[in-house]
This record gives sequence, C-alpha cells and structure tokens, in this order.
Amino acid sequence: MSLGPADIRVQGVTKHYGDRTAVDRIDLELRPGRITALLGPSGCGKSTLLRLIAGLEVPDDGRILAGETMLAGPATFVPPERRSVGLVFQDYALFPHLDVLENVMFGLRGRPAAERRRRALALLDQLRLGSRTRDWPHTLSGGEQQRAALARALARDPAVVLMDEPFSGLDPHLRAEVRATVLSALREADAAVLIVTHDAEDALLMADDLVLMSRGAVIQRGTPRDCYLNPISREAAGMLGDVNAVPTTVRDGQARTPFGTASAPGIADGDAFLLVRPETLTLAATGVSAKVVAARFAGAMNELVLDIDGLALRLRTQGAPSGPGTQVTVALDVDRARVVPSSSLDRV
Repeated sequence: MSLGPADIRVQGVTKHYGDRTAVDRIDLELRPGRITALLGPSGCGKSTLLRLIAGLEVPDDGRILAGETMLAGPATFVPPERRSVGLVFQDYALFPHLDVLENVMFGLRGRPAAERRRRALALLDQLRLGSRTRDWPHTLSGGEQQRAALARALARDPAVVLMDEPFSGLDPHLRAEVRATVLSALREADAAVLIVTHDAEDALLMADDLVLMSRGAVIQRGTPRDCYLNPISREAAGMLGDVNAVPTTVRDGQARTPFGTASAPGIADGDAFLLVRPETLTLAATGVSAKVVAARFAGAMNELVLDIDGLALRLRTQGAPSGPGTQVTVALDVDRARVVPSSSLDRV
C-alpha cells in the first residue's frame, strides 16, 4: 500500500493493557503540511497513541483511517511497513553497523543505487550532516543522531512523520538549534506530522495544532496560542507553563477576585479558580497591595513571590526586582486571566 498525502483520522480509539486503559476513546486528526504536538505528562498514553497510529500496536476499539483507507478497525489491520509512516524514536534507533549515509539509504531499498544515494545526500545536506556521511552513529553527538534519524525517516517521502520525544536527550542550547533545523525540514516535507512530547516549549514553538492529553484522554485541543491563553482547566494551564490559581466563587457568570470582578461565562455557580500567568501580573502605580516574600533572578526575567492577603502569587517582570519585605502594588488585566471550574474536565 502506498499512501499519498491524506488526513489521518483517529476515531474513538481505545487501548487496554490488562486492567489499565492507556488510551481512552481518542479522536485525533493529522493533516498534511501541518505539525500536531501531543503534549502530556509521562504515562498519560501519548506514546501508546503514536504506536497505534504507526501500526506498532493494535487498537482494542475504534478506527484509524488515512483518507478513506482503513488502517485499523473492525477486522482490519494494515501493518506498519505498509502505512507510509516515518518514525523517529526517542533513542533514534540508528543501525550501529551502518554509517550515516547507509542508515539514511536503508529505507530506500529497491530503488536504483544512484537515486538512493542522491536522495540520502540531499537530506543529510539539508539537515547539516553533509560532512558526517561516512561516520558511525556512535561518533555523532545527540543532536546529530537526532537529525540522522529524521533524515532516515524522511527518505521515503512518507505521508506521515511520527516523532516520539525527539529532543528529550539534548541540552537546552543544542535543543534549540536542533529544533530549528528539524522544524525547517518538516515544513519542507509537507507530511502530516505528530510530535509526542512532555516539554511545553517544544510543543508551543513547533506546533500548528496542539493536543493536551491526561490519563489516556484528550482534555483540550486548539492552536498553541489559544490553549495557552484560554486553558479550560487548571490542569491544562499547568501543562503549558507556570500559572497562579486564585480561588474564587462564581455567581451569575461573575467571579469576585482580589483584582476585581472577572467574567466567567458558561461556568456554573460555585467554587472556581482564576488562572493567572505570572507574566500577566504587573507592578503598577495603582492596584492591589502586596508584600514581596522572595525575589529571584531568572535571566531575561525577575520572578517575585508575593503575598496578597495570605495568597501566594508569582509575578515575572523585566524591571528591577524589589527585595523581600518590600510593599508593592500589583495590577492585573482580568481580561487576560481565565476562570475555570475547581474540578478538572476529564475529556473533550
């Protein structure tokens, strides 16, 4: 089976391991030319979902389709080698007995030798590995191994590229450099891409579409910007970065907070949280009085830990920090904060 560019649709897919449900009725769509990041904590089922799409696992329920072609479903299962999928695993899985060029050429068996070599060399040049073609995998750095594994995955022009925690073993400086190179190559490939990660920065910087997953279920989906600015729960907000959760009570669509009344459309009356990112709090001439409990230098930002009537909040500012014990005035644009129910939503 040779699959060209097509939407990959995961419909109601479930996977059990004994009594544990690893993937619970997941719906997901991957589109050609777009990068989807699947973000969640370790053990939430995201790698299992990737393996189901790849054909390395068989779903217990639900269907997986490429366009109108059934890949997995009732009485149907297409094996991984027939799914036109390029896989990049967390450990890169390069063949130790083959040099870098041979690793990339491996997936092109059956094509003329000159074509295989030409295609492999072009990808290695694109991924800045043109000088390492005859080196053994164990002599490469982590970032070079990662790029070599991607070149091998892209060599066959797959319809789908699946990457499982691709940057987890890289130090922060190398991670940013490799991520930029990989992103450029993925954009040029025009495949449907799924990146599984537990790193919020990777997800926010690379994804067109973001899916947040917890306990085997999808809890939010949307653009990275929308998920960051409009989290639907405290759990969803925390996956994408630090957040202050201010206890409040909702009455008739309004929540009373230390910073004034916040709109809470669609939130039932009762206990709730006002979610406030540390960077949305500002030191101002007018606002709420607070005491600085701690001041921390964080490079481009300074972080203050504040006490507002017994409530501990974090504020990030590019200005000069105030020392512990200082009284400051804090303001918040409540339109940049979000009110969510006190109990997390289980799934969407």
